[in-house]
Amino acid sequence: MADTDRLICPRCGGDKFRIKYRVSYEYTYIIHADAPGLKNNKRFFPFLYDDRQQIDGQQFLECITCGAQFPYYCTEWDEGVSKESLQRAVQSSQLHMEHGKNKT
Repeated sequence: MADTDRLICPRCGGDKFRIKYRVSYEYTYIIHADAPGLKNNKRFFPFLYDDRQQIDGQQFLECITCGAQFPYYCTEWDEGVSKESLQRAVQSSQLHMEHGKNKT
């Protein structure tokens, strides 16, 4: 891959990144007949919940070399996601950090 095709970390100059999605959910189990959850009978299985609500979520690019994190949001990976759009996200985040607006 040519140097012009690489995504570059502004902190360390590294070119290896991963996209991370960190999310938190709240699970609800309705208590009935002394069993937790309508879908659980004799044993409790946490994955058999009655309701699930997302309460928090973050997506970001992370430099594998230095661990720097840069906010980035995408819902689908398609041809519209380019190296340029990823680099803009990293550079934009870097500008905010230099001005004290982002303490990532």
